[in-house]
Amino acid sequence: MPCPPLMAFQRIWFLAPTVALCTQQETTINAYLPALTTKLLIGSDNVDRWSEQRIWDAVLSDIQVVISTHAVLLDALTHGFVKMAHLALLIFDEGKLQIPFSATVSVHWLLLSSI
Repeated sequence: MPCPPLMAFQRIWFLAPTVALCTQQETTINAYLPALTTKLLIGSDNVDRWSEQRIWDAVLSDIQVVISTHAVLLDALTHGFVKMAHLALLIFDEGKLQIPFSATVSVHWLLLSSI
């Protein structure tokens, strides 16, 4: 039985600890799941300068799977550009979480749970 489609505002977010692993995972996801639209977000994309919601909305429009480092998602969550409620699935590569990242995700998860 196929998985149900994602809602328009939902996406899968794949996290890897390094840019090299993000790039590798993007290649693998595109090779094995070509029907999904993906977006690799890394520091060289200047994501730290994306300071308006409209920029994030434009970049993520029609994207089903985002691949990034922990820091990219952490910044997006902290500044409110990405909402935990909009993440259908959060995947952690290699299970190696950085303490500040896991603490922040916990805070965002608790905020979501209290709504």
